[in-house]
Amino acid sequence: MSSDNATLIIKDLTLRLPDGRPLFSGLNATFSRQFTGIVGPNGSGKSMLAQIMAGRLTASEGSVQCAGSVGYLPQWLGPIGGTVADLLGVHNALQALAEVEAGACDPALFDLIDDRWNLPGDIHACMTRLGLAHLPLDRASEALSGGETVRLMLAGLRLGGARVLILDEPTNHLDRQARQQLSKELRQGKETRIVISHYRALLEHADRILELRSDALVQYSGGYSSYREQRQAEQDNAQAALVRARAARDSVEQQITMARQREVQSASHGRKVARATGTPAIVANAQAERAEQHSGHQRIQQARLSQMARERVDQANANVEPVRPSHLLAPTGLIANATQVVTLEHCELPYGPPDSRFIDLTLHGPMRVAVIGPNGCGKSTLLKVIAGQLAPASGIARHILRTHLIDQHAQTFDPSTVSSRCYAMSWALSRRAAFARSSPTPGLTLGRWLRHSVGSVVASACARRSPGWQAAPNRRNCCC
Repeated sequence: MSSDNATLIIKDLTLRLPDGRPLFSGLNATFSRQFTGIVGPNGSGKSMLAQIMAGRLTASEGSVQCAGSVGYLPQWLGPIGGTVADLLGVHNALQALAEVEAGACDPALFDLIDDRWNLPGDIHACMTRLGLAHLPLDRASEALSGGETVRLMLAGLRLGGARVLILDEPTNHLDRQARQQLSKELRQGKETRIVISHYRALLEHADRILELRSDALVQYSGGYSSYREQRQAEQDNAQAALVRARAARDSVEQQITMARQREVQSASHGRKVARATGTPAIVANAQAERAEQHSGHQRIQQARLSQMARERVDQANANVEPVRPSHLLAPTGLIANATQVVTLEHCELPYGPPDSRFIDLTLHGPMRVAVIGPNGCGKSTLLKVIAGQLAPASGIARHILRTHLIDQHAQTFDPSTVSSRCYAMSWALSRRAAFARSSPTPGLTLGRWLRHSVGSVVASACARRSPGWQAAPNRRNCCC
């Protein structure tokens, strides 16, 4: 193994599902001091792979080797307690510094401090670089936005001296400025940086892209655009190879058909000649038997050639990536255009920033509204007020219709409260059996979980609107 403690090596990694099927198998890769992006469809096992590399999950087979410390940022943050100092991982070290400065001499305190005597200055510099200098270290994590939480956890990984960074969808909760800052940090970083992401602008700065497939991590040099160009070239070549294989198969089948037609014609001609020339029956039968034996050998050879041609088509077809269009068509007519949905009158957000203004807002009908703004400005709080989950600090919030909030962590969705027909609807939306009611929902990836949630909400609305729809759990009217 390399002496560089910023190198991480995976060998023959295999992860099996509870039913024994492999999610992926035989993965091999070496990660060194560069920015590596990992891509793949939802459900391919990217997050599981990240957890294995970070030591949070044990592989079914294979090994992970890394001499240095690994910093891991999960995509699903879950409930987070404590303070800003806890998120940074510096609470105990700062407390030890304070006690030593006050005269304490306990060796355990010096072990906590290690050589981080300038820790307060390092914290300030790191938080300033990430745009977090305004946050006091004793601020409760519950009062932070999702973007602030993610940036603090990233800062904590850096302050902790991680030599290998494994980041799973780090841009999920970041605003534009924070995403740009993260891109800069990853470009300029000296650590081994492994990033799982669907955010193309971030992956554009990667040194290489690894595509996770069921049996390999396939490497492509350069950033995302280069990866797409290489993948497109592969698919163009694969499609051309498939066309050639199909043409060769058709040619073989045509030749076989023509050969068999000639056999039939030859046999018929032989019988006519035998009758016309008065060939003795014993001689004619012997000739026919020899012809049949020859034809039998030819048919065996033809069957072999046909099978080989079909196998080449199957092999070529396996290299062509299927097109999987993703469409979600919500049913129309559930809410009339003039229907008042939500009204906020001179509302003050309960956890908004100190300089937040009063909000007046009215939503009518099936509107689609985007709420944008920097991390910490109160977007999530506003949505909770609109959904009726939080009361405004002042003002009036009227909720005319039933609402459902799917928050940024997908924590508010309770699968136990949704009917089996809603799960069937979610299966139809995704065209994947993993969304069926019988599937264990804790195994869903965040991307699938969100689609599952949206599908179930739409299904519930359809069921309330039209009982007849609810009686047909397998219909797919809102999916194409």
